[in-house]
Amino acid sequence: MHLPARAETGALTAPSEPPTARWLEVEPGLSCLEAARLEASVAMWLSKPHVATDARVLVRGDARRARLVELVITRSGSTSTRVFDPVPAGCDEAHAAVSLVIALAIEPHVAASILPSEHEPEPDQALDVALTVQVAGATALLPSWSLGFAAGADAWFLPWLGLRTELFMQHARNNTVSGTSGTFDATLLAGDVRGCAGGKPGSRMRVALCTGVALGALHGRGHDYERSYSPTGFWAGIMSGLRIELDAGLPWLLDVTAVLPLRAQPFTVARAGDSDASAQPSGAALLLGLGVRVPL
Repeated sequence: MHLPARAETGALTAPSEPPTARWLEVEPGLSCLEAARLEASVAMWLSKPHVATDARVLVRGDARRARLVELVITRSGSTSTRVFDPVPAGCDEAHAAVSLVIALAIEPHVAASILPSEHEPEPDQALDVALTVQVAGATALLPSWSLGFAAGADAWFLPWLGLRTELFMQHARNNTVSGTSGTFDATLLAGDVRGCAGGKPGSRMRVALCTGVALGALHGRGHDYERSYSPTGFWAGIMSGLRIELDAGLPWLLDVTAVLPLRAQPFTVARAGDSDASAQPSGAALLLGLGVRVPL
């Protein structure tokens, strides 16, 4: 018994293949480069969902060296070749680097949005303000060696230009005037304002030259004289010196300052017979300070 055969027709669908970019061809060789990853990365650099270009790009890996890659770019009948030697070792880094070069080759105008501009304005420099505290000593500022302190503030408007102001005190005990039997204590209390110019030879160090004027009062107190007084006189001077800031765990501060008194009254002892003896101030002095700088 023969049964009629039923013929059924249907649409035969060819198995789908993963889409490939017509503009991009990859011969990986020993490299890890893949066409799909490169195309996605190029689209990312271009900020587009997909790449549309009239260029043709061949990425050819080397058969013996995994980190040697050649790019052959053809557009409008012109062909250029670029060689990577070596590409980054990591696979992600290799795809990122090669895709960036491809993106810049097929659309050069996107370089301004991808790469940082060499002419971007520098960020505004923040005002650097700090308080300073130092112990200080001096030679020839008073009739003998003296010790004291200095406290103040500084402000740097630019990395190389600043301003500082301080209140400082120096005290020397048991000073003598030649030809007399008593002693006296001497104290200098003054304030100064100085302009500073310098720079930073390293990220943790600043060196500056600071120059300015100081005004204050010079006080003496006599001991063991027939009559002892405590007079006070006006003092003025020019101060110029080197300031070194060093961040070594603590923000250390070192000052080496030359002091040139402009007005300093001598310490005078009246002797019998109206004959006075005096200790004349020095024409120059050296002031040393060591302390810390506390940024605000």
